[in-house]
Amino acid sequence: MPPTSVSGLITKLRVMGRIKLGTESNGGFRNITISNCVVDDCRGIALETVDGGLLEDVSISNIKMRDITNVSFFMRLGARMRGPEGTPVGYLRRVLVSNVLVSNADSRQSALITGIPGHNIEDVKFSNVCIEHQGGGTKDSASSIPPENETGYPEPNRFGPMPAQGFFIRHVKGIEMRDVEIRSLREDSRPAFVLEDVNSAEFIHAQCEGFQNLAEWNHTRHLPGTGGAKDAVNPSKESNFFN
Repeated sequence: MPPTSVSGLITKLRVMGRIKLGTESNGGFRNITISNCVVDDCRGIALETVDGGLLEDVSISNIKMRDITNVSFFMRLGARMRGPEGTPVGYLRRVLVSNVLVSNADSRQSALITGIPGHNIEDVKFSNVCIEHQGGGTKDSASSIPPENETGYPEPNRFGPMPAQGFFIRHVKGIEMRDVEIRSLREDSRPAFVLEDVNSAEFIHAQCEGFQNLAEWNHTRHLPGTGGAKDAVNPSKESNFFN
């Protein structure tokens, strides 16, 4: 597949519109660039492969999202397998997201990056990203356990409320968060990041304004950072994005 580029797009399709790769994904998506886009009053960006296709080498940069109606980012590797019999589960790997500003996003769900047991999303990097959401998450939401939904249709609302206010990351090998900030317009009782079954995660200058329990790690290995992985994430009330 030749390289594909989407640039200068303004999306304003209330509630249902979004920038999306998938859902039908037998053939897969490779060498994609999405840049210089405005996403306004709709859903965010979704990368989905659930029918055995490859989804790899994707660059997303210079994006503004406003009034997002569900999640800003949804990356899903699943096993719906609506394709030729015997097709193996696909891959979702090598995704770079940089220079993204999200404002007034819905808060029931966080951004989701989730594979399935035995099939990890691989090598995802976020840098210079700020997500401002409406807030209001409760302690009950913080203790919720999203279903795996391995063979179902890939849609964020099928995972229910999220235990994180920023990112829920599960079944991933290789995740980096550099200069990523999570801001809530109202008090939110959930941690900014929740990781489950993650192999190799690095957080550099990650921030969540006014919230001390920045991240929770469950069955997560190899968390590099000066003085230990948890010292590499920095709760802070300072921000350069909205001032």
